[in-house]
Amino acid sequence: QAQWAVLEALLSEGKTRALGTYNYCRFSIDCLLETATTPPALNYIMRHVGMGPDATDLVRYGESKGIRTVAYGTLGEPVALEELLTDPTLLQIAEGHGRSVEEVALQWNVQSGFAISNRPSADYAPDNKPDMMVCHGPDGDCEAALIGMRRIGTWELSRAEMTRLDGVRLEEWSQSPTYYSSLGCANSFGVVAHPTESSCGIVDTEWCGNLSFLDSVR
Repeated sequence: QAQWAVLEALLSEGKTRALGTYNYCRFSIDCLLETATTPPALNYIMRHVGMGPDATDLVRYGESKGIRTVAYGTLGEPVALEELLTDPTLLQIAEGHGRSVEEVALQWNVQSGFAISNRPSADYAPDNKPDMMVCHGPDGDCEAALIGMRRIGTWELSRAEMTRLDGVRLEEWSQSPTYYSSLGCANSFGVVAHPTESSCGIVDTEWCGNLSFLDSVR
């Protein structure tokens, strides 16, 4: 609450245009709003296929307080989840559209109405040294993912496909939307088990460096 008051002062002085929160669960939002004069403009949380549209009701609750949602972790955290990259529903929909699984996972979030922060690779993990993420491409330029993200506005999932993706549930890593929160929020990174090895050493998917499809889209 004290930190938020400092940020509100900066806002009133014109030193920032808006204020937002990162991984705030309902408990954190309620605590902040007890003293805040300006609510957060947005809350930045994880959202990926397998979590459901709003399983913890956090998106709806935030919206009821005037807080918009921005999503990260389209493929999961802290690695692109093997279970997501190999999910039969995602694979079938991707094949039907001639797209990658990663593109379908991103499209699901975009068509759900969320602004997205997206990694330009599926090869990221705590065990990836030194920088956690590897960019594949002729010049290490993350070409596969960047092309997939650039094409996001050129195609759409059907309503039936969106509904199917809404219904996917992952069993191995059931993740909280406030994954990188403080310990005051349930199932945070600091208290639950999490993978540390990149799935790109296990699965063959386009944003992991399989560039054979690029010839058809250049």
